[in-house]
Amino acid sequence: MRFGFILIILLRLFTFKTCNACPPIQPPPYGSLVRVCGTQIDDNCFIDCEPGYDIIGSCYRVCLKDNTWSGIDTQCINPSVSCEPLTPPENGEFVFGCQHFAGVVCESRCKMGYTLTGKSKTLCLKNGTWSEKLPTCLSSTSNACPPVTAPTHGGITKATCGNSIGTVCEFYCNPGFQLNGQTSIKCLASNTWSSSVPTCVKSDTKTPVCPQITAPENGGFKGQCQTPATIGQTCTIECNAGYLLTGSPTIVCRKDAKWSDSPICVLKATCSVLNPPINGLITGQCSPGIVGRSCIFTCKKGFEMLGVSKLVCENSFKWSSPVPKCVVGCPSLLANVPANGNFKGHCGPGIIGEQCTVVCDDGYSNLGSSSIRCNENKQWDGPVPQCQRNACVTLIAPRGGLFINQCVGCPKSCVGTAGQTCTLICSQGYTMQGTPSTVCQSSTRHWKPIPATCRANASLMKSLSSSSTCKPGSNKGCETKFRDASGSKLKDLQSRSKKKKAK
Repeated sequence: MRFGFILIILLRLFTFKTCNACPPIQPPPYGSLVRVCGTQIDDNCFIDCEPGYDIIGSCYRVCLKDNTWSGIDTQCINPSVSCEPLTPPENGEFVFGCQHFAGVVCESRCKMGYTLTGKSKTLCLKNGTWSEKLPTCLSSTSNACPPVTAPTHGGITKATCGNSIGTVCEFYCNPGFQLNGQTSIKCLASNTWSSSVPTCVKSDTKTPVCPQITAPENGGFKGQCQTPATIGQTCTIECNAGYLLTGSPTIVCRKDAKWSDSPICVLKATCSVLNPPINGLITGQCSPGIVGRSCIFTCKKGFEMLGVSKLVCENSFKWSSPVPKCVVGCPSLLANVPANGNFKGHCGPGIIGEQCTVVCDDGYSNLGSSSIRCNENKQWDGPVPQCQRNACVTLIAPRGGLFINQCVGCPKSCVGTAGQTCTLICSQGYTMQGTPSTVCQSSTRHWKPIPATCRANASLMKSLSSSSTCKPGSNKGCETKFRDASGSKLKDLQSRSKKKKAK
């Protein structure tokens, strides 16, 4: 008797454990469990891949209260090793595509009316061969379920309800009645319906109920889901192979007679798993990415983001932008783009030791320096450069002439910023017409006096063409060739200009 009592206690303990546990997780091919994984509620499991293999799916999974593991199945893949490309079996298809590199598992299934013969899954091995031959899809001897009829006091959503394999029939009840059983049933490959036809029972109209719901496309209900549902009733939803549930798997009929959520099943095709950058964090749908969902990046205190903070998983299963970086630098200037100009260089954020340059639009020029540098103290060495409108038209050096001294555009042109002095010299063979120097007047936006020009002297043209030693873009070597209106050499003109500035 005592032994029997102890045995009963052990059996109860064993039953309790197994009824509140997730199925054991098996490591993927070319992967392993970082440590022994428990199977009880809230137990977690870490999965890693062999060197050279990339992890696709969830590397960290938790045993949930509904006895399922969080996340999606993990694969370890090596794109550098390829197997021979496969084509789906005749009258069949791949559940979710079929890549052909090491670690990828391809799963086949047959179309309605056909039965799969062979193993449904095959693995691309590290030696470049497939572990199994593709299965075949043979025509079923019978491809129909028994015909169904509408329940009393109710009907079938569609006017007719077929009974071939894969057909789904949905039911409803007349006002004053509620459905007792599944709202929809499916004809399985075994030529049987997934559940019996529901019945319509009289309902208490005073009791609030949640409206009838149907299983999401590419999914179904797990267990019973009686609708219309009474307050507190729950329904659990699961997706077909190759699809991923977005939203809560379990929905509840709330006190306001509305369902707590509307989960859907989306293609399991995903964007690659994103990891947080060094000194950064990620939130959102990142591991893996789901089409249409976003992954948000933020940097830790003291670091600036280099790149886009919000990445979207696009229909091409690629992220919308490269993963940003978190760098030590100066604050981003991108929110302070100067009027009539644009940034060039490392401006958002600044990188220590690098410059941010402001390039002004046509007709505008920098007011002061055009660049600022990010210092080691993570501060810019000056304010953001600004662009000012040119007060006067830009002067272009006439034929046989050059502008000297320090001016924007010299020697071939002279930009007309307010207060700018432009000094012209003419080469041998040309005579200056007018005053060599002119100043841009900010009040009138005109040059005063009228800018001079260089007039060619026909008798000296031949000498000019044979003896000129001036180099394009430089005044070097031109001291003996260029003269002002009085005939003085350039060196004398430059000397007088320097003395005038000194005074």
